[in-house]
Amino acid sequence: MHELIAPFREYLESSRFAASIIGNCIDQLPVVYKNLQVERLNDIDVNAVKRAEKMNLWRITPTGIERCESKNTDYLLTLKYFLKYLEASGYAVAPQINENIQLPSNFNITPGGLTDKETSSLRKFLVFNVGSNRERRDTALMFLLLTTDISLTEALAIRVSAKAGKTLPCGDFGEDESGIFVNIVGKGKAVRRIYLATETLHFLNFYLENRSQSSAFLFCKASGKTASSPITTKSAQKILSEILQQCDIEVEQEQLLSVLRQTAKLLEEKMRKTAAKPAMEKISSNRQINMRLVTVAA
Repeated sequence: MHELIAPFREYLESSRFAASIIGNCIDQLPVVYKNLQVERLNDIDVNAVKRAEKMNLWRITPTGIERCESKNTDYLLTLKYFLKYLEASGYAVAPQINENIQLPSNFNITPGGLTDKETSSLRKFLVFNVGSNRERRDTALMFLLLTTDISLTEALAIRVSAKAGKTLPCGDFGEDESGIFVNIVGKGKAVRRIYLATETLHFLNFYLENRSQSSAFLFCKASGKTASSPITTKSAQKILSEILQQCDIEVEQEQLLSVLRQTAKLLEEKMRKTAAKPAMEKISSNRQINMRLVTVAA
């Protein structure tokens, strides 16, 4: 059984599970394997799975066994994905036998972020993929999402010049003694001040300095002379997905935004440990850019 732990862990990591969930599954694996009660993995059938699932309903007590009031979700998740791992690895288990395992309806699996290797590969691709207006825009968007807790919807709403019919010095951007920041308006009109890393600010400025479109929005369409609206969420998701594909990074479409958010959290933790500071360079470049933009009233 011990020889299964490492490949099963790798399978869970490739399936984008968060580290905490992977740890729980590895802890539960010996129990799951024991409850399947088979001598060989190829002997696992529907009856073995039903038997293992039923074992989850009971627990050992000092006086015997008793029925559990609730299902052990970690156990069920481990059983389900262990069966998926066996099927994907070529073991002779019944196809899609894992579908017999039903997880609680209120159980949500939060995906993990990109691995360090994937993040490094993505960064290298972004840094050298800025040859066109669209590439500079897409790189700036990806860097913003990876280095802040800004959601895609919030990012697409960021303005650089006009808001509610008024011209602002730098749109939603600002500067104080701590560095350069962007104001994000959330639910209930609550405003979050997000400070930007130097590298992120560099790519935002590089994109704005070279874009040919006049728009109040930070992330506008890459064609035409003017753009009165930002790119759509659907288009942005497609852009992000294509970038990952070009880096040979596989992420399911429905997990895309969650994976990027989790990656941003991981990078934030690393920045905090290394005491990385927000950008301190002057915002004059942003101000000059906004002077050149054609103001578009909202």
